[in-house]
Amino acid sequence: MENIKTVCIVLNYNDAPTAIKLVRKIQKYKAFDKIIIVDNASTDDSREKLGMLAGTNTMFLRSKRNGGYGSGNNIGLKHAYEVLHAKYAVIANPDIDFCDEDVIYMSRIMDANSDLAVISPMMKEKGGFGTAPAWPLRDWFHELCAAGPLMRRLFKKLLNYPASYYKKTLYNNYDKKNLVYVDAVPGAFLMVRLDIINALGGYDEKMFLYGEENLLAYKIKNAGARSAVITDRFYIHNCSSSIKKLFSSLHNRQKLREISTLYYFKKYLRINPIEYACAVIFFKITALETLIGEKILKIKK
Repeated sequence: MENIKTVCIVLNYNDAPTAIKLVRKIQKYKAFDKIIIVDNASTDDSREKLGMLAGTNTMFLRSKRNGGYGSGNNIGLKHAYEVLHAKYAVIANPDIDFCDEDVIYMSRIMDANSDLAVISPMMKEKGGFGTAPAWPLRDWFHELCAAGPLMRRLFKKLLNYPASYYKKTLYNNYDKKNLVYVDAVPGAFLMVRLDIINALGGYDEKMFLYGEENLLAYKIKNAGARSAVITDRFYIHNCSSSIKKLFSSLHNRQKLREISTLYYFKKYLRINPIEYACAVIFFKITALETLIGEKILKIKK
């Protein structure tokens, strides 16, 4: 049986050129024993284009339906664990850039720290508003603020770890200077320990897009496992370029965020009816905000 330690999962939906660019680059990486391309039931010619990349270290899987980010990645995670018997999986959005050496380093830290379920380098964004490299699991009110386009920018410092938090020293068996525990990390690029993630059931497939990180972090924390970021390693995220190709309207993207957040509130945080009603009102206001914002942008163009 082939000895497979680390795999990379690349999820695609109607954006083959971006996925192809990433896969061709990482096919040369020594860190990965296998690359799993998952096509999330694309409606264009992605299946044919991506299928051509399959070979010695690359396999192509296709979902029968587009169930969203979590559902698509679960296909790759399940195959990596149950079929390939891999130890770790890197989930990589097509619109990111990262180094081979960083993945090797991540796996070494995972080897030395058996309580880690998730690890990620710090994220640097191109063309965005500076998404935090990690954040704490918040109560419903602060999470609601984080779900609003304006609120999460105005109160960014109150919703995330302060910059000083990433300067803390955390002891671990591989390196003592560059690792800090966190609750949630961005879903664009992370390494997961497959036995823990499999035991937790992977991503919640009832959430289509946005907020999957919170659900996974909630499961991990409740199970007594850990997540961490490496403070002196970085990857580049091209500001959700793949998502914006599919959902060009800010209003539509915000609607997806609303659905996901309300689901998280109801199933995981179990907020009361009054809190839920306040959240619904808040999202009606943000919906109006995004519509006005889009009209202003159209006028300026």
